[in-house]
Amino acid sequence: MSAVVTRVELLEGWSAEEIVTVAPELLAGLDMPRTARHFLTEVGLPRAFPHYFTTVADRHHDVANGQTLIGPYRWRELDLLRLGSNYGGYVCLDPANGHVTEVSQNPSDETEPDFVNSSVEAFAACLLRVRLRQLAGGLDDLGDDELELRADVFYAALRQLDPAALADEEAYWSVIVEQMGYGHL
Repeated sequence: MSAVVTRVELLEGWSAEEIVTVAPELLAGLDMPRTARHFLTEVGLPRAFPHYFTTVADRHHDVANGQTLIGPYRWRELDLLRLGSNYGGYVCLDPANGHVTEVSQNPSDETEPDFVNSSVEAFAACLLRVRLRQLAGGLDDLGDDELELRADVFYAALRQLDPAALADEEAYWSVIVEQMGYGHL
């Protein structure tokens, strides 16, 4: 699997009903990489992937419960495309550079955006890797050493997809893989 995920590959992890594409009118006026525009309108993202990502609001978000989070989003001085939530912050596409970032759900928060992936395609590829790992199962009965070994192998696979996403041990995906090594995810 490469960092460019196809619709067919996404369907290995989610049903067609579980994948959402972005209406082109939501991207109107946003100057973004053509590949990101194509990916969002033609390939899509999982609607909801518990613990990792959702495009649908719940009672903790600033749009009506059950409504899409996808759309233009002004965060401080940045014009972003909000893709959804990772259940802690908003996952956004920075149209200026095509990077996926995480921002606080509170724009007055002093934190800066956190880099997640180099592209929306790489973000979807990483989500799909996690999903396929879950679907393969068999992790519940593993000992600590085996969990850590499998997390190391998984880390290497994600690093191949998007090296920048794992360049820092505090980065979004680095933390997720660390938690996998402890058997938490």
